[in-house]
Amino acid sequence: MYVIDETTATLDGEDLGHATYVTANPQIGQVPLPARGVLAIGQAAWKKQNNIEYATVEHGGQHD
Repeated sequence: MYVIDETTATLDGEDLGHATYVTANPQIGQVPLPARGVLAIGQAAWKKQNNIEYATVEHGGQHD
């Protein structure tokens, strides 16, 4: 994880201002998020459990 110390942002050439701290940590469901800007890079993988279900989702219902 990397703490974001300095930022710039523009939209259609208009300056959107600098990053700021929020007074209360935002939440997604019951999971609190950092109150200041943070960048995280990660990776995940899952094993296929059901080949027919995988084929249905990935290939529009066509499977072997």
